[in-house]
Parts: sequence; C-alpha cells; structure tokens
Amino acid sequence: MDDSFENWEPSPEMQRAYEQCRMVASGEARCALLAGSFGNGKTHLAIAALREWDNLNTGWFYKVPDWLSMVKRRAFDEGEPLDNVLTPLMEGRSLIVFDDLGAENSTDWAAEQLYRVLDARYDAKAPTIITSNQPAERLDPRILSRYRAGLVMCLGKDRRDA
Repeated sequence: MDDSFENWEPSPEMQRAYEQCRMVASGEARCALLAGSFGNGKTHLAIAALREWDNLNTGWFYKVPDWLSMVKRRAFDEGEPLDNVLTPLMEGRSLIVFDDLGAENSTDWAAEQLYRVLDARYDAKAPTIITSNQPAERLDPRILSRYRAGLVMCLGKDRRDA
C-alpha cells in the first residue's frame, strides 16, 4: 500500500478527515472516527496516519471482519484464552486502525469483543482510528459516545471511479 499524506489528493469534503488523521498521527488527538460513504479515502487517510505514526512508534491495521476472524480462530480453534488475544490491544500504546467497522457479521459475540477493546482503548486514552461506511447513527451507540470527539462525517465521490 502506498497510502500516505504526501500522495493524498485533497478534496474539500475530506479536509476535516485529513486534519483529524494528521492530529492522531502527531499525537495531538487520540482518536478519529471516520464515518460515511464508500470510496472517499477514509482508509487511505487511516493508513497514512499509521505510516506517519510508525516512524516513531508501533501501529497496527485491522479490517474489522478479518480481525474478528483472527480472534475467533486463536481463541476457539487454537485454544488461546480470549483475554490473552484481546489484552495486548486493550492495554497497548500502539496506534490501532480498525477499518470497515460495520462490515462484520453482526453477532452479539462480535459486538462484545469490539466493544471490550474499543472501550478499554478509550479508557486508556490509546490512539485509535476507526473507519466505517455506516452512518454514525447506525454504529454501536456506546462506541459512538466514546469516540465522538474524533467523529468526522466523510462525504465526497468514490475515488475508485476515477
């Protein structure tokens, strides 16, 4: 992936998202919650922030459905205690990007694991970027409440159509 702030093509609709991700990458803000339409560059900006953050720190990128699959595999198929799988993300100071929140198979178990990690990160003031194609009002209200300070409604055309 070549996504960076340097190769970002600015658009007025995404200026606030760009600024919020830059602030998370520099440590000026602890979170960004980028919600809105498809293909407008939310993931690009999240990866750009992660790349900038990674120059000095550790960061992780997870597509939410893949992350949940990995957690389930490690906990159930491989027998690792669930808390051992989740705790490093809950306590770590690393920047974590959760991409495509809302694209996962919505089960009570999935919602619980996401909430546990995101709530713990919020309490720890750990840097977190979340992207979602869902409108904000369709997100888990507990998560929305915690990450509202970084909420940016992302508009704009689908960059993949270019």
